[in-house]
Amino acid sequence: MRYTTIKVIFFLFLLFLTTSCAQIDTISSVNHLNLLMKSKTLIEMCLLLISQSNIYHGQVISRLYYSYYHLARLINMNISHDKASHSKTWKSMPKIIRDFGFKMKHLREKYDYDPIPSNFFPKEDFNIILENKPSAELLINEVDETLDFCSLITDDDIKEFRLILNDIRNKHNNLLAEIEKMSPHK
Repeated sequence: MRYTTIKVIFFLFLLFLTTSCAQIDTISSVNHLNLLMKSKTLIEMCLLLISQSNIYHGQVISRLYYSYYHLARLINMNISHDKASHSKTWKSMPKIIRDFGFKMKHLREKYDYDPIPSNFFPKEDFNIILENKPSAELLINEVDETLDFCSLITDDDIKEFRLILNDIRNKHNNLLAEIEKMSPHK
């Protein structure tokens, strides 16, 4: 009897070690709503900053990256669980989105961490965003498509989330139109 108890405890211990905390956490509609609203708010912030001095253009790229990152996290939450780190999140995406995510991550790190003067902004960096517009659109569409796979949110939640996603999609298109006006290739 004692040997069986030890085996059960050992099995539970192994099970606990191989299960991440993110998998245990419940995915709720509040988590989804918070990430969607963060993404939307960040794009709205980008729209405000883009019309300001070029001093803020690096922050546009940085905030836009985080908007994309939150959308990628939502995809993971819808089909499995949140990966909890930027690299793990992007590595779990389909190749087109993964490559785009890492390009944007590199740009964000450039403006967040590199010692470049705040008044220096090569507008060519905006071209990376414009050239990857299909990847960004795919990311937004992927969030929409994966909502149906998340069994922990209601149909009413999904309808609300899709309205917010449409708002994100529209604001994102407005932002890209503003970026295109500043493109050095115009």
